Amino acid sequence: MEWNFTPFEVLAGKVIYTLEQYRADLREDVAETLSALNLDETSMEFYNNFVFVFFYWIATNQSILSYKKLVEQNLPEDSPVRQALTDMVFLESMKQDNENLIDMLRALMAMFTVNCLKSGSDIEQAKKDLQLEIGFARTL
Repeated sequence: MEWNFTPFEVLAGKVIYTLEQYRADLREDVAETLSALNLDETSMEFYNNFVFVFFYWIATNQSILSYKKLVEQNLPEDSPVRQALTDMVFLESMKQDNENLIDMLRALMAMFTVNCLKSGSDIEQAKKDLQLEIGFARTL
C-alpha cells in the first residue's frame, strides 16, 4: 500500500484516514499480493486476518516471538501453513517489509484514541472503544 500522505499527517489531523479505510486498503493489498494463488474466500479472509493481527501486534509494541506463540496456540499442529506462518525469518521479514503499514496503523490507533478522549471518554473507555473498532485486543 502506498499513500500520498504520512502517518504523521494522519496523527496531526491534516489528513482524514480511518481504521476502516485502512482495513479495506489492506484487504485489497493482500488480495493483490496473493492473487496468483487463486484462494477461496475463506482462505483469503484467513490471510487478511493473519496480516492485520500481525501488524496490530507489532504496532502495539509486542514482540514477534509472542506473535509466533499466539499463532501456534491458535493454529492446529497439522495445519499445512503453521510452519510457514510461525517461521521467525518470515515474520521478521514481514515486519521489515511493512514498516510503513505498521506505522500507519499505529498512527490510526493513536488518532482514534485521541478522538475518543476529545469527545469526553476516559482512557479506559477509549481503550474499550479501540478494541471494539479493531475487533480484538492483545491476549499475551
